[in-house]
Amino acid sequence: IHPRGFVASEAAACAGEQGKFWQMHDKLFQNQERLSDLDLKLYALQAGLDMAQFNTCFDGRRYREEIEIDIADGKAAGVVGTPTFFINGVKVEGAIPKDVLEKIILSAK
Repeated sequence: IHPRGFVASEAAACAGEQGKFWQMHDKLFQNQERLSDLDLKLYALQAGLDMAQFNTCFDGRRYREEIEIDIADGKAAGVVGTPTFFINGVKVEGAIPKDVLEKIILSAK
């Protein structure tokens, strides 16, 4: 797990409160080597977030417990890394080309 993945998840969840989850998600993945708290706040600003609202959420660690539960649930299901998908109860691990993933999903219907 990325050493700053947990905190990045918190930032993404806080961005989601303002309808900007995907904008923050993209910035986090584009900058995986730069995820200090200051970096995360810069990305929030660049994503157009209301910074007072973001800072209250992020500094207060509003989503810490929810993310801890998600991690525990993932571990219990056998997730050891990302990406990991579950399609009709079947675990699919690793980076999979989009066309291959689409075929797996279609065959599961």
